[in-house]
Amino acid sequence: MQRRRMGTLTLGVFLIVLGIILVVARINGKAAVNTVVSWWPLFLVMLGGEVLWCSFAAKGENTRFSFDIFSILIVGLIVFFSLGMYGLTEIGVVSRLNKLVSAQEYYLQTPVRDAVVDDSIRKVVLTSPYCRLIIRTVAEKEITVYGTASVMAASMEAAKEMLQNVEVNCRQAGDTLYVSFNYPLSGSGLGNDIRMYECTITVPGDLAVEVNNTNSLRVYADKVKANWLIDGVADGEIRLPPDADVSIEAHMSNPELLGGNVEWKVSEEQKTAGSIYSRQKAEALCGGGKYKICVISSGRLTVNKPD
Repeated sequence: MQRRRMGTLTLGVFLIVLGIILVVARINGKAAVNTVVSWWPLFLVMLGGEVLWCSFAAKGENTRFSFDIFSILIVGLIVFFSLGMYGLTEIGVVSRLNKLVSAQEYYLQTPVRDAVVDDSIRKVVLTSPYCRLIIRTVAEKEITVYGTASVMAASMEAAKEMLQNVEVNCRQAGDTLYVSFNYPLSGSGLGNDIRMYECTITVPGDLAVEVNNTNSLRVYADKVKANWLIDGVADGEIRLPPDADVSIEAHMSNPELLGGNVEWKVSEEQKTAGSIYSRQKAEALCGGGKYKICVISSGRLTVNKPD
């Protein structure tokens, strides 16, 4: 009695066809996963054809048929692997992994963005990006923004192109100009290719300024000729010019975090209405205190003035 194993021929033909598909896809620069997934039912056709051929060839012979379980299992694993790769490709995991493996880290300056401030603007409201923020006051009637970023990309050209998409949004409402940023959250990950380290913005010194929610802030107040409000800073530093004519009013949860070479006067502890948290007000006077900088801080605040 002869014994024929069915599945071995199918495995051989399947591997040959799969190899041809991969070579052609490699030459043409196309993905082979979609082709393999789309045509995998041909494996069943080939296996059925092998069964019919073996039955016809062994007609009239005393032959026993058995399936080559190992060959069928190998083909099945290839098919299921292809299905899994197709699913991961559809949801974007494969492309992200490719970017993560091939990407390099580049440290670049972001493009300079500027906006002309006309005479109708009296106040600027800044929504801080999630990085260190530096504000410089200037005499020009113009707002300029630039920064430093880490970019994960396959090449320097790709990194520069990605930074071109970073924008600064300016919207005017009445006499107030609102400035916001589309910089991504700091940190690395599969979906985060740009990481901002530092952002510098120049504002006209004769405009009132409001800064909201920033972790790290440094202000060069050389040209300040208006009132400022810095609301929600965790680590702040203000550098005043020798002829500064400002008063600094700080609202602190812990006055011991006040620093710098100015003379602070701390008032008694006060509680905000409807809040269980208390703050203490501290003041520092420079010159006649014509202009006021009010800071609401949850962390350290340093104010320095040249001797």
